[in-house]
Amino acid sequence: MLKLNPGAIDYRLWQQVAVDQSSVSWQPSEQLQASIDELNKRLRLGEAIYGVNTLFGSMADSAVADHEALQSQLIRDHALHVGKPLKIQHVRAALLLRVNSLAQGYSAIRPALLQRYIDLLNAKLIPQVFDLGSIGASGDLVPLATMAAAALGYDDQHLVNEHGETLDAKRGLQAHGLDPLILKPKEGIALINGTSFSTAIAGNVMLSARHLVNHQLQLHACVAEVMHFNASTLASEFQQLKPFPYQQSVAAWLASLLAGSPWVQSDNDRQLAFSHGSLLQDRYSLRCLPQFWSPILEQFNRSRDAVLIEANSVTDNPVIINSQIYHGGHFLAQHIAWAMDGMRQAFSQLSKHMEAQISLLVEPAYSRGLPASLATSGFSVAAKPLQLISNAITPQIQLLANSMTNLFPVHAEQLNQNINSLAFGSANMADQSVDWLAEQTAVFALITLRAMTIRQQQLASEPNGWQYFECLAKQVEVPLGQWAAQQNQVLRRLKAVLLSASQPVALDEQLLPVSHFA
Repeated sequence: MLKLNPGAIDYRLWQQVAVDQSSVSWQPSEQLQASIDELNKRLRLGEAIYGVNTLFGSMADSAVADHEALQSQLIRDHALHVGKPLKIQHVRAALLLRVNSLAQGYSAIRPALLQRYIDLLNAKLIPQVFDLGSIGASGDLVPLATMAAAALGYDDQHLVNEHGETLDAKRGLQAHGLDPLILKPKEGIALINGTSFSTAIAGNVMLSARHLVNHQLQLHACVAEVMHFNASTLASEFQQLKPFPYQQSVAAWLASLLAGSPWVQSDNDRQLAFSHGSLLQDRYSLRCLPQFWSPILEQFNRSRDAVLIEANSVTDNPVIINSQIYHGGHFLAQHIAWAMDGMRQAFSQLSKHMEAQISLLVEPAYSRGLPASLATSGFSVAAKPLQLISNAITPQIQLLANSMTNLFPVHAEQLNQNINSLAFGSANMADQSVDWLAEQTAVFALITLRAMTIRQQQLASEPNGWQYFECLAKQVEVPLGQWAAQQNQVLRRLKAVLLSASQPVALDEQLLPVSHFA
């Protein structure tokens, strides 16, 4: 069984538990009980502690005597079902991350509550949580409360999912021998006052994006072969004149993929082609590929690191360190909001780049001898419908690229949460964006394969990229020769392959530091 070391989660464990649904264990530390003891001591002394013996937010000027009832009521008040159900993998990640944060021992919460979340993960009994209800300020209050209400077995209005079946949480818990749990002082606010849902969705977006980035770069290399790319622009002595690390890495990686290809041209080839009326240089979507991708990969790595730091942080309020209680704002998920805003912009750039490549492949004026819409015979319009799908997807991804973070409402919660991150919304938008990007990448793959097949017939030679498509065909479980006839089946399966951890290629660590993911 996998083991969670609180405060030290990595993307490998994340993938295994949240996405692959592996079981996990953990070991409570003495720090958990120490924080509980310190809290109880302060309460006996009559000290006012936010959210423990006071109300919340702008109502925190009111004292509360029944500390346990306050925590249960907090959960009940916030556990609302508005919006669409979140994906199971997002809720699994949130369960894992909430334990990862609270188990570090600064939140005065009993191990039994954290073990309940672990039990749900291992039983594959996952609370149903919805995609509206957090502005990423005082934590993801509504989603985390909905998850907590189901996990605690409060009543039959809350739901869990088990093997695709939705049932009321109390019945689901009872079937697994899990009794309802009663909250002690501070435990309710600890469970819902944090960034775990925004971070959960963001991390899953990063995992999906990592896989897509690998595949898209490989597909662009295939397009370069089909278009008789002049690979001299990838020379290291040229790329060093603009020394952005990721630009140089992309150029080196592409050069290695294209090395020895019979379809790639040299400067001498271009001189000869120019003498016969061809362009001397490649169009920008090919020639400027390293420069275009470099800032995208920089954004990817910034977002990846920010998500992982947030995931390993303590994000509730207040927290207890030794004998000191701190009231602060670690629940503001600003880094997640910026990371996901940035990723949606990157997805938009990736989408438009595929559009640019597709337009070259299907237009005879630019495709270096390929037929219109890659149609070879008969009445078939060939790639035309696939291009239309790509045309339809790109504007939607572009629309989602608009910043969410700068739209925050200043009047939130009686002006108490008067700055807020909107990280939950930003992460949900990024999740939609990466899903559409996967659909478009599958379309891009089919168009690229069609172009490569025609070029192969023209030249009677095999490109380097053919091996990549043969590897994809094995994963899709449809032979390449049948892809055109079984497009719908291939598109469905291909999308799943593109988002999966099974990779036909691996990038070097400088380009995408896979040590964080592998």
